[in-house]
Amino acid sequence: MTVVVCFRDPGLRVQVLTLYRVVPLIVAVAFFGCAEVQTAGAPQDGGAPDSGTPNPMLCAGVLCDDENNCTGDVCNPVDGECLNLGVDDGTICDFGGVPGQCAASVCEDAARCNDAAVRCDDEIECTEDLCIPANGQCSNEPVDNGLPCDFGGGPGVCTDGACEDAMRCSDASTRCNDDESCTTDTCDPDDGMCSNDPRTGTCKSQLDSLTVLGDCMGGACVQRFCDESAQCGDNNECTSDRCDQFTNRCINTNVFNGTSCRAGTGTCFNGFCLFLLPPPIPPPILLP
Repeated sequence: MTVVVCFRDPGLRVQVLTLYRVVPLIVAVAFFGCAEVQTAGAPQDGGAPDSGTPNPMLCAGVLCDDENNCTGDVCNPVDGECLNLGVDDGTICDFGGVPGQCAASVCEDAARCNDAAVRCDDEIECTEDLCIPANGQCSNEPVDNGLPCDFGGGPGVCTDGACEDAMRCSDASTRCNDDESCTTDTCDPDDGMCSNDPRTGTCKSQLDSLTVLGDCMGGACVQRFCDESAQCGDNNECTSDRCDQFTNRCINTNVFNGTSCRAGTGTCFNGFCLFLLPPPIPPPILLP
């Protein structure tokens, strides 16, 4: 059976349309006008079509034109319903007599963003400069924080859409360290100021040359009192944990250096488990 499908807009290019799975419909229209489309499954006896069978009479006199340059308008011969399928974004369309381009099935003025490269450039390296074709307005959204940028010829880092001096925090590991295990030490790249925010959790402090377990409270390490050794675990297999019966404080003493840790993949050194380096591969032996 042959169905005639027409398109109203010159230059509209529809490659492949499939009207439901039961009706393979291939439309190849390179220029303005109409095309004959062969559909499968037409009734052979002239009787009423079965469900899902194309019937050309259903589309007789049906006007599917939605007056939108950016849709391809066809009538489905299965049920006589109109389909207005959006064309590819960027397809040329007529925007009130001036050149336009389709975006999400809407024709927008293509000329509104012709000067966007200059007009929308805010000369800030840490923003993404775009033009919105629908209204020609500029958009300058911040890029991701942490991206590198040029700060007056020196290294910079993008922070909330502005390029900050990356060198302001180059010495932060030393300058911002308050030597307190219960604070989180950071540097603000915006102004180079240090921040020492209190943290929670366990900590360690010194008591008469012994390392004792404590809890972080208000940015300070408060020694933990105990009545049994089970309360003194610090989740470190390179320390020996016990509760001192005289002071009721947790004592966490480093085990001997060289003690195996991490299931034999590491070795203890000054209370830390260090990964073992694999043995060197011997050089190949050259046979005479």
